[in-house]
Amino acid sequence: MVNDESLVVQNWIAHGDKVAALVAPSFVADFNPPLAPGLFRKLGFSKVYEVAYGAEICTLEYKKLFKEDLHQTLISTPCPAIVQLVEKHFTGLIEYLAPIDSPMIIQAKIVKEALPHYKTVFIGPCIAKKHEAKNGEQKNIVDAVITFKQIKKWIEALDLDVSTVEKVSWDSPGAGLARSFPISGGLLKTAGIAENVAAMDVVITEGAKKCIEVLKAIETGDFAPKFVDMLACEGCITGPEMISNAPYVTKAGLVAKYIQSNSDHHIQLKEFSSNINFRRTFTAKPIKRKKYTDAQIWEVLKSTGKYSEDDLINCGACGYDTCWEKAVACFEGMAENEMCLPYLLMQVPSIKQNLEKISNELMASIESVHFAMLTIKTTSKQISEKDKLLQELVDDLKDIFTAIPNIKSEEISEDLIKQLNAVETKENLNKITKILSEIRKENMVVMEQEQAITKVASSLEQIVATYQQLVTLGSALANISRNYS
Repeated sequence: MVNDESLVVQNWIAHGDKVAALVAPSFVADFNPPLAPGLFRKLGFSKVYEVAYGAEICTLEYKKLFKEDLHQTLISTPCPAIVQLVEKHFTGLIEYLAPIDSPMIIQAKIVKEALPHYKTVFIGPCIAKKHEAKNGEQKNIVDAVITFKQIKKWIEALDLDVSTVEKVSWDSPGAGLARSFPISGGLLKTAGIAENVAAMDVVITEGAKKCIEVLKAIETGDFAPKFVDMLACEGCITGPEMISNAPYVTKAGLVAKYIQSNSDHHIQLKEFSSNINFRRTFTAKPIKRKKYTDAQIWEVLKSTGKYSEDDLINCGACGYDTCWEKAVACFEGMAENEMCLPYLLMQVPSIKQNLEKISNELMASIESVHFAMLTIKTTSKQISEKDKLLQELVDDLKDIFTAIPNIKSEEISEDLIKQLNAVETKENLNKITKILSEIRKENMVVMEQEQAITKVASSLEQIVATYQQLVTLGSALANISRNYS
């Protein structure tokens, strides 16, 4: 669940608070750039800023840092997920983190100095920005963080036609190459620093797994570059809360096109920005791990069919690099035993057999239900026929009693008229009518039972179809299991 502060921000706007939107540079891949400022104004924001301007200031800070005499590796810090990764899991590399604010914080500081009574809301595709805004020395600079997907829901709730919004300008002074921050190597491009693949002293690393590998190598001393531009995502345009599912190259192309179409923007670095400190420090926040004995860990491994070192195949399907790490994670409540693919594949044959057994039992149940339906239909038909005969008899008798007053004595004997007028005969007719009514009630009950059984049969058939699909899946997994082993 991603924390959603949209309602909080909407309440601020509804109560008349001045709220500034700080829009991440990756917005180009999700929103129409010319209409974006007007769209956010339509939602109620009083001011709308491109965080790309904050990225321009951020780049200037990096240029100053590069001019200093650096004796150790420098790791970029615009990505809050990378900052957290180092603070929690690579605490020995804290001093390697570039002591510079992220573009989001820089932009918020600029707005807060110029408009101290405004609330600042960052809008972007990053979930980690929510943590950055609420923790450390930057807290209370960004008042709320809303993701692009959450903005989309907000727009849909208002039933807002985006194409009809008014075209207005950004409230920020503009931006240049810093608009490339959300794509690969954006920081280096803006700073005018080229990635040096040959010397491996300036490196771009993207994706959490690659970042962890590089951090481990730096930690052990196997890798000592001068500068690593590091992002947990493969560019911010692939962030988890992006709306667009377009390929990376498509989204990167949109960013490039936006930069080219706005290349004539003259970047005006306001005087107030030079009075703000854009440097920061970092604090180690190590994850305290409980120690477990080898015997304890082997107990977990044995529960998934691993009894010796040869069984530890380290396939990585669970998300951990080794079976041992995954077993430790089970103790820490971060994983479950059943997250082991080889173990699950071993269970496939018995699962398949159980599914087939259940499927057969359900088929037998359906046959019993169909037989019950057939019996009820026969009973219903018989009752309907009796109902029809009795109705005809009642109708005939009613006709006779209706005709009695008009019968002449010469047409029928007086004794017969007396008999037809007899109280008992009329009572018998009433009894027959009552019986007919009861039969009809019984018939209605039978029909209701038939409808209920029909629904049961239909549900059972759907269940059987589902189980048959599971059986098919079980067979497929059995094949995978054979190939896997």
